[in-house]
Amino acid sequence: MATSTSPPGSSTVRRASASDEHCSPSGLGARRTAGFVCPRSRKMRADDATTRRWIVPLAVTWFLACSSGIPPLAQDAPGRAAEPDPRLDRFDTNGDGTIDEAERAAVRSLLRRRRQRPGAMTPSATTETVGTREVTELEYPSSDGRNIPAVLSMPRGDGPFPVVVTIHGGQGDRDFQFLRTMAAPNPVSPTVTALNEQPWAVLAISFRSGEGALFGMENDDVAAGIRFAKTLPRIDAARVAVVGGSHGGHLALRAAETMGDDFLCVAVGSPWLTDPLASMAGDATKPPLALVPEKARAAIMDNGRRLMAGLTRRLGSEERALAVMGEQSIEANAEKIVVPALFLTSVADEQVPHVMVLPTIERMQAAGREVEVYTAEHSPHGFYWGRSMGGSRIGRGDKTPEETAEEERARDILIRFLARQFARNDVGSDGPQGDGDAPSPKHTPTPGQSAAIRQLRARVAEMPVPENLARRTLTVGGIEREFFIHVPTRCTGRPSPVVFVLHGGASKSGLAMHLKSDFTTLGEAVGYVTVYPSGVNGWNIGSHDIYSVKRRTSDADDVAFFRAMFDTLVAEKVADPQRLYVVGGSNGGVMTQFLVCSLADRIAGAGVLVATLPRAAEKDWPRPSRAVPMLVMLGTDDPMKPWDGNRDQMSAAETVSFWRTRNATDTQGTAWDLADRDPADGCRVRAERWAGEAPVVFYTLEGHGHGWPMQRSRDTTGTGPKTRDISAPEELWHFFQASCPADALSAESPTLVDRFTRLDANGDGVLDATEAGTLGFFRPADTDGDGLVTRDEAQAFARRSALPGAAGRTAGMEGDGDTAVFHWPVPPVTIPEAECPVRAIEAEAADGRPVRAWWRRPQGDGALPAIVFIHGGLTEFPEAALRRHLTANPVITRLLDAGYAVVMATFRTYEDDVQSRGPIDDVRAVVRATARLPGVDPRRIALYGGSGGGSIALELGGDAEVRAIVAGEPATVLYTGMLTTGDYGPRLEMMASPERFFTPELRERTQAKLATLRAPVLILHGDQHDLRKLNGPIIVPLMQEAGVRVEYREYPGYGHGFYFGGGADRWGKGADERVVADVVRDVRGFLNREMPATPTEEER
Repeated sequence: MATSTSPPGSSTVRRASASDEHCSPSGLGARRTAGFVCPRSRKMRADDATTRRWIVPLAVTWFLACSSGIPPLAQDAPGRAAEPDPRLDRFDTNGDGTIDEAERAAVRSLLRRRRQRPGAMTPSATTETVGTREVTELEYPSSDGRNIPAVLSMPRGDGPFPVVVTIHGGQGDRDFQFLRTMAAPNPVSPTVTALNEQPWAVLAISFRSGEGALFGMENDDVAAGIRFAKTLPRIDAARVAVVGGSHGGHLALRAAETMGDDFLCVAVGSPWLTDPLASMAGDATKPPLALVPEKARAAIMDNGRRLMAGLTRRLGSEERALAVMGEQSIEANAEKIVVPALFLTSVADEQVPHVMVLPTIERMQAAGREVEVYTAEHSPHGFYWGRSMGGSRIGRGDKTPEETAEEERARDILIRFLARQFARNDVGSDGPQGDGDAPSPKHTPTPGQSAAIRQLRARVAEMPVPENLARRTLTVGGIEREFFIHVPTRCTGRPSPVVFVLHGGASKSGLAMHLKSDFTTLGEAVGYVTVYPSGVNGWNIGSHDIYSVKRRTSDADDVAFFRAMFDTLVAEKVADPQRLYVVGGSNGGVMTQFLVCSLADRIAGAGVLVATLPRAAEKDWPRPSRAVPMLVMLGTDDPMKPWDGNRDQMSAAETVSFWRTRNATDTQGTAWDLADRDPADGCRVRAERWAGEAPVVFYTLEGHGHGWPMQRSRDTTGTGPKTRDISAPEELWHFFQASCPADALSAESPTLVDRFTRLDANGDGVLDATEAGTLGFFRPADTDGDGLVTRDEAQAFARRSALPGAAGRTAGMEGDGDTAVFHWPVPPVTIPEAECPVRAIEAEAADGRPVRAWWRRPQGDGALPAIVFIHGGLTEFPEAALRRHLTANPVITRLLDAGYAVVMATFRTYEDDVQSRGPIDDVRAVVRATARLPGVDPRRIALYGGSGGGSIALELGGDAEVRAIVAGEPATVLYTGMLTTGDYGPRLEMMASPERFFTPELRERTQAKLATLRAPVLILHGDQHDLRKLNGPIIVPLMQEAGVRVEYREYPGYGHGFYFGGGADRWGKGADERVVADVVRDVRGFLNREMPATPTEEER
């Protein structure tokens, strides 16, 4: 169910509910990829026979593994009503609802009997296959010669593989059956299973319990286990990670303090006893204990007193015990931890609360150590393993959606942390390089990277051509060349835009890019053809690129190859010759730039990723014959293409300057920050754009290494961290749509200036209104207002119009006039047009401009309520797009099916003045015409606008015909008067920091407008788009002050356009069945309240 929250100044805000999947902060499903698998939630089912075989014999073991100092089990989880938990009956033998010391001792006795059963502590003599893993029971000697049990899970292959050493929590002396759940795929621990889905080995080790173990031999046992891992066959001894939880987290951090950099990194979940003095002899009135909730604090102190008594008894005096505790304090020795560390903690953890671990984290940060932290809000102790059983879960009932989401998030962060560490370059290794050019001298390639490349190459070499691709060959210069092509269904039989995607230098086949990117999927959704060409041992840029010279083994002419592909696909009417786009990363990015210089007359736009230019480009490369729109993305932490450049490679700034010079851009650009979609990736993205003969856009990927930026990354072949804030395919396609005019390469009409020549009928060098006709560029191009457009004015306007404003993203729907593209991932409700036809509405705006809209009415008698839909953006939609909304949009068709007449309106394109009233008057004319339609109740007309259309809806809220308004993330930068230009950059800057631009004058103007707003308003908002910073804390309170009835509902995680069922964008994920159902439900409820079928007394 939805929960109510309020933004500053708001009183009616509802947060939409979400399923387990939707609540996942990462939004990642289970995707098996080349060398890397994003973890997913693995829920155990009581009727699963395999699960039962694991759970029944392990229940007691898991209880002790999670229950060091467990608080009374009768405590309810925060915000949850007490529910009986049948698992409690296994341990609560007297039925008082708690586990007392006698019951805990009984369980320990049972555990000892389990260890004493035949074979429990003796390793088997064979290696067993579990799924795709090889599982072996082992022993290793500790420092005193005692054998410690361990279980090893290995991936298939020759290796060498990185290894993750896992250390369990609770008491030691675990048997092999338990250790298998810490090493091998199993239904009990989703986190361990996720580790096994990576190309890593997993070694689970135990440690001894009993006299002398705590602060003593247990540390030696763990250190010996870590060293043992480095001696195993097929293991990369330079890449050992240690992962522990609770007591195991304590031991992992102690190993990090005492072993220096003997292993690569450490990750801990709720580490126990980071400061023994606080936990075992602390003052309850002082932090950190004073910050712990009372019941949890009492349990921690009670357990600490028992431990203190045992330690004192063992050492002979309390003084010696306190001295040892100080020596063993992780917090006091935090600066000794030199390896990168990840902490997974929880505010709701009652055994090791976050506040007990925080001082250690702060000490490490103060010492300049590399520390990452994820803190859950709702999850109990042990959440990092994802278990559905154990002491920490007893008494809590089933996991809540919030707990499930936090477990998934923690698991995802852990996997990604380990993947980044295993891909580091500062550790010696062997093997080939990553998917790019030669690294800078201070970096060396990594085994993790090398293994991923080998796996990808092997997979590509062995796999058949996927069904959705076709393999084509061309003979160029006597060499047979191949490329793979995907033609979407909607593109079959007609020339379409084509995106050529170039792989990096370590790949040999275009299939590699198909496997590790989403270009094919996006092309199918939005309607472009994808081509994956294959290089010959990388791309041959010849003497123009020092790295191409070093790796070149053939004389393949790649420029001729691309020219041949262009010619072939155009001749076959597969490709639109005006819309050929080229993108590439690493060595493929260098080749992309060389193609732009060599084939500028054929390429409509280009995208370059993690590829600075060779210094030879400045003097040796061909000069482009025309300016080509360029989007360049470079990482600040790229070891292959150094940000600051080197002897052979330009820096990032020099590369961008190269293209700005060739495109003759303006001196000043427009900069903005992109949303930090995944704070855990440690990266940010900043964009800057320069207009010119063709625009240049530069994305600074702060913290990003060498690899393609993907939100759903399949690429593990790159080096260093990768941003997940953006998806490269989506960013590139949006750039091409916004910045590459469809007729830019047309021989008949290459530019606006050529159009000028054709229109200048009398040849006098100027256009008058008669010659220009109804063309939209005439008025904004006439900058001096003399009623004539000169050639210079046309040229200036052509440069200005390259700005990605009206042609950019609009409410989750992208369009460029007659070639509008709509991506609705949720299917519509199909209502046959024979039963419910699409009909035209003819109207006239106040200035006499004819206006046309389209509508549908459900079958039935009587006057029905009507909804007038207003699309987003600043551009007029063609009639075909309006008709398609009424038949294919998931939200509109569901409201039609619910009994509403639906109208799809458009408006004239905003020209240079985005505050003009013309578009508003156009929609007003449609609303008044709707009130006159047969079968429509004129007293029940609502407006439903998204983004820019939401602003127009608010403008019309004072009209008599408008009964209610639904506004999806309304672009109130328009409504308030803040925005005065169609430039996308200032628009983003205003939304990101509205308080800087919302002046007192604009506030006064907005208050005056709101005073005329009579219709109640429902605002639908995601929590990702920056418009929330204006709409939530500023606009909603102003509406309330003006007496407007306003409701504000928030739908977490969704991108701009979800309220129309739109697809994913840079702001968030695309609409799904659930959010569409929630939006339709909320809109219907609002309209039923505000537009009841029975007239009110006032209306009568």
